[in-house]
Amino acid sequence: MTRKDYQMIAEVLSRHIAHWDRAKEVMSEDRLKSQAAASAMTVRDIALSFAGELGNTNPRFDRKRFLEACNFTIDWQA
Repeated sequence: MTRKDYQMIAEVLSRHIAHWDRAKEVMSEDRLKSQAAASAMTVRDIALSFAGELGNTNPRFDRKRFLEACNFTIDWQA
């Protein structure tokens, strides 16, 4: 895979993380907020899995940089 491929994957994951983080903020019902938070965490888990697998296929792959490109953060309040 090329850097361009890694960037595309990170961009897709970043958009999904941002979507669910925004959804969590605008939901009015606690149940819906919980579902949005769970969805955001699921996408973060997928980003972590991609970082691990891509790192296993390329010794020069920078997991930290990839996760930063995904806008990977952990909301410990969720």
